[in-house]
Amino acid sequence: MWPPTMTYLDLVAETLSKSRGCLDSGIDNVAAFLDDAVRIYTLGNGGSAATAEHFASDLARRGLPAMALGSNTAFLTAVGNDVGYGSVFEKAVATFCTPKDMVVAFSGSGRSTNVIKAVIKAKKIGALTVGVTGSGSPNPLRVIVDITLDVDTRDQNQIEDVHAIVCHAILDTWDRKHQQGLF
Repeated sequence: MWPPTMTYLDLVAETLSKSRGCLDSGIDNVAAFLDDAVRIYTLGNGGSAATAEHFASDLARRGLPAMALGSNTAFLTAVGNDVGYGSVFEKAVATFCTPKDMVVAFSGSGRSTNVIKAVIKAKKIGALTVGVTGSGSPNPLRVIVDITLDVDTRDQNQIEDVHAIVCHAILDTWDRKHQQGLF
């Protein structure tokens, strides 16, 4: 439990500050690769699915070929029904992903079976894999991806909030490189 004088915003700021070491280099690496990726696929469950969709949308608005794998409900429900929910993202990666693509996986716990299976499939294909996760343990996502963006807390609300900040930091880094502003 945190001290009663700390507000939620203080806690998020503290978490962001503690996470900066891992996040700064990861943000720069992801932003640098965006130009080289043929396609960028994002994925996650629940709040992480919403962040994945938001990030893919922001990338596409910049002319980058991005798609959130969780947004095709017909595909997800068909695979979930026929094969099992644990394979929905793996099947999507197997169907769409190529070696020159990037797969960005969001998981606060780093333990979501369908996310882990998708990353393993993407690595077998040869795509660059990025894990946007939290600091809980065990966290298999953290150890199997090429680039880790790890938020140093176990609080799921803070993890999801910092994940959104991380996405915007990647976009800001890319925008500055290209001197591009959307607004």
